[in-house]
Amino acid sequence: MSWVRNLLYPFFGGLVSIIVLLVIGSCAVIKPPSGGPKDTTPPLLIYEEPPSGTLQYNGEQIRLEFSEYMDEASIEKGIRIFPNIEGEISINTSGTNLTVDFPDNLEEDKT
Repeated sequence: MSWVRNLLYPFFGGLVSIIVLLVIGSCAVIKPPSGGPKDTTPPLLIYEEPPSGTLQYNGEQIRLEFSEYMDEASIEKGIRIFPNIEGEISINTSGTNLTVDFPDNLEEDKT
């Protein structure tokens, strides 16, 4: 009987090793997450400084807070300020907060 054990032992040992490797390998399958349902609702404006409709605002900064995180690239494309302002307008995002900094040389009674 020992000759059967000596003959089959390497076969079963190799078979067990292959099964163990297959089980371990299947646990670490890399695939992209499902992502869930598509987000179709736009972010809502929760807070604004100065309040909407403010006239003759002399501040150098506008602060907005939204209900959810917004993509920085879409913010840069989506903000327009009229009339055109000479100088650099700085748009900063931090999570759900958006800050627009204006240059110091705004034209009086025009912008």
